[in-house]
Amino acid sequence: MKMRNLFLLPATVFGLSVMIGCNDPLAAVSFEVKIIHDGKSVDKALVSLMPMKPDGNSTGMKPGVTDANGIAKLSAPSGEYKVLVTKEESAMGAMSMDPKDMAKDMTKNMGKAMMGKNTLKGKGEATSGPKNLLPAQFGVYDKTTLKITVPTTEKVVTFDLGK
Repeated sequence: MKMRNLFLLPATVFGLSVMIGCNDPLAAVSFEVKIIHDGKSVDKALVSLMPMKPDGNSTGMKPGVTDANGIAKLSAPSGEYKVLVTKEESAMGAMSMDPKDMAKDMTKNMGKAMMGKNTLKGKGEATSGPKNLLPAQFGVYDKTTLKITVPTTEKVVTFDLGK
């Protein structure tokens, strides 16, 4: 009788933790990334995560826009992701629009980026649309070399885009 109770205790604890949501693999984890290019922090860049093993569930994923220190606050469920980074030049100058509006507009193009069909050109390349002020490879799913595993052990994960 007492032995039976010993087996029920772990099952009860596990069941309660699942019901409460502890260790939910789909629960979003918040963290920060820092973007550096040409040795300087990049402000007003859109940072998005794309699952390396797409499972059709992107619940809790939130892109971020870097601040003056190059830091963006992101949120995503646990897993492995490719990191996409773009910074558009608008018709009125580099990133004159509100960062929240930019994140909303750029999110619309995430599907294209995942398929390697990002329309943004890299630094120094001609384009008929908005110009990406960062190297083009970092805005295309199939070409970016930036990766992150969530949750991360680092307080701020730094990505250096080189020169």
